[in-house]
Amino acid sequence: MIDVLQLVAGLVLLVSGADLLIKGASSIAKRFNVSEAVTGLTVVAFGTSLPELIVSVTATLKGSSNIAVGNVMGSNLANLLLILGISSLIFPLRVQPATLKIELPFSVVALLLTGFLALTAFLPGEQPEFLGVYDGASLLLLFAGFMLYVRYTVKQQAVDSQPEQMPKSAQWKAIFFIVAGVAGLYLGGNWTIEGALAITRGWGLSESFVGLTVVAVGTSLPELAASAMAAWRKNSALAVGNVVGSNIFNLLWILGASSLLRPLAFAETESFTVLAIFWASVLLGIAAASSRTNTMGRGWGAAFLVLYGLCLYIFAVG
Repeated sequence: MIDVLQLVAGLVLLVSGADLLIKGASSIAKRFNVSEAVTGLTVVAFGTSLPELIVSVTATLKGSSNIAVGNVMGSNLANLLLILGISSLIFPLRVQPATLKIELPFSVVALLLTGFLALTAFLPGEQPEFLGVYDGASLLLLFAGFMLYVRYTVKQQAVDSQPEQMPKSAQWKAIFFIVAGVAGLYLGGNWTIEGALAITRGWGLSESFVGLTVVAVGTSLPELAASAMAAWRKNSALAVGNVVGSNIFNLLWILGASSLLRPLAFAETESFTVLAIFWASVLLGIAAASSRTNTMGRGWGAAFLVLYGLCLYIFAVG
């Protein structure tokens, strides 16, 4: 019971820490005349992926690479099927042309590259079923390419803006949020991993299963909150873009950085998860293309939730 409480407390700290960091960083960004577009594409995207980053890096340093990889893969699957499913039930989601034509295919390329590098010994000195240093460097190189695309998009959509006058009290509040957010992420990451490892030892569950399910859903809560609120406010672009962008960050940035610290082992379960994420991405494209307005309706949302439940069942019995 203590293990479960430690895991839950860690996840709460992770989500709370990410929320505080986003609030503080967004305030500072406005103070220095950084546009909302840049803030959303950098600070918010970075912030909602921080729980996955902290958990995966902490797990890697503790030698639990199955939790590190399972967390990323499980989060990406939850983002597509669980979060988009819930969000589209709240309000039908219109997929933007750029997301459908560029960002979603890019996320599929990132997924296939990750699977290819993990399951083959393509680069010198690497082992199959592992992501090593060279593999991680390759993922980070592609991530740099994605950030160049983001920079180009921001420049294309740039608008003139005036710097926001910010009283000193507000500046100190923003700095406090940032410091508290980082502290929450650090403690939450450690508590989450310690609780997850204790559960795997005490309950006889595999690290991969715990990473793919409990930890993955927990670290995806910031994305769920952001996308669900965006759907409630009828902001489909943010709801869908948050999920697709987060998946790219998770695969290229988090797995890339983690594998530089220590080789990441890919369990057999992850091979199924790669295929599940691939087909979920294809299904998102089909759901959007089935409507003249590129809209994913509530029927598709219900189907996505059923498919996510099916995947969890397969993980459990596998």
